[in-house]
Amino acid sequence: MKKKTIIILIAALVLVVVLVIVGVSYLSKRPAAEPTVSTGATLTPKFLNDAEVTGLGLPSGTKVQALERGPAGEVMIYKVIRSDKDIVDPARVGPISPRAVKR
Repeated sequence: MKKKTIIILIAALVLVVVLVIVGVSYLSKRPAAEPTVSTGATLTPKFLNDAEVTGLGLPSGTKVQALERGPAGEVMIYKVIRSDKDIVDPARVGPISPRAVKR
């Protein structure tokens, strides 16, 4: 009798472990839902002119998007645009952590 109880407990424990592994695997594969905010406004990206681009030490003709400007209009955050897929919505840019940069 005691042997059957131990076998049933071990089987139940194995079943619980398998269910937890399957659940974790399922949740890790599911993409996280991004919050959507419908403001009705469309993104109008702001690009730097050639004088601002050369002032940053970049070659003239480089396409650069201004993500944030300071109170005096100086560029605080910018992004070099290599293709149209690189253009971002400044409202969706989150904080940048040095630990997040892959070297």
